[in-house]
Amino acid sequence: MNSVENSTQVQTESSPLSAQLESLRQVLVSLLVLLLVVSGTLNLYFWRQYRSTSATLKSMRPQAPQMDGEIAQMQEIWRRMADYGRTHPDFAPILAKYGLRFTSATGAAPASVGAPGAALPPPTPVPGGSPTATKKK
Repeated sequence: MNSVENSTQVQTESSPLSAQLESLRQVLVSLLVLLLVVSGTLNLYFWRQYRSTSATLKSMRPQAPQMDGEIAQMQEIWRRMADYGRTHPDFAPILAKYGLRFTSATGAAPASVGAPGAALPPPTPVPGGSPTATKKK
């Protein structure tokens, strides 16, 4: 008789524990399903971004050689402007406005006006300064 009472008592004590375990299992399954949905949505977003970026890149590839030529031309223009600024000090404020400064390789002052053909170092752009940057006053 004693064993029947013990089994009933154990069963009533485990009933709330069983309910909590089942509730925890439902929460865990719900979280896993939610994680699966969020992961799938994120992967879909990344896939669309990849397709969009690939299409944009594909349309821009033919323009790359032309842009390389334009960059070379722009560098040549900046080099010539720096050379002109070295020989004409009144042009230095204009170069400074667009962030182009030049230094000599020896640390000495720039070549004088009366020294044509002197070997000049290449111009060095100032960090943060670019020819297209506009400065607010």
